[in-house]
Amino acid sequence: VVPPTPLESPEEAVSLLHLLRADRDVCLAEFNLLNCEIVQCTARIQYYTHQAEKVRKRIEHAEHAIGHGWMVITRSGYLYEATVGCSHC
Repeated sequence: VVPPTPLESPEEAVSLLHLLRADRDVCLAEFNLLNCEIVQCTARIQYYTHQAEKVRKRIEHAEHAIGHGWMVITRSGYLYEATVGCSHC
């Protein structure tokens, strides 16, 4: 914010300098806030990545259980009865 005309007094010059510094301080605050938001987003990504890894392990265990169950059913001779009406088999 620079006035279009020459300054008329030292007080006006000081006031303008205070205004320019205040504008700069607002820009610095915005910059710091954005950096804080970047840190927050990075932490959120790390947290969700950890949560996804836990769920991936649960999926692996569930798939292993399905495979084991399928093997038990196949060996028991009840394969036909177990698959009747099952949309996944």
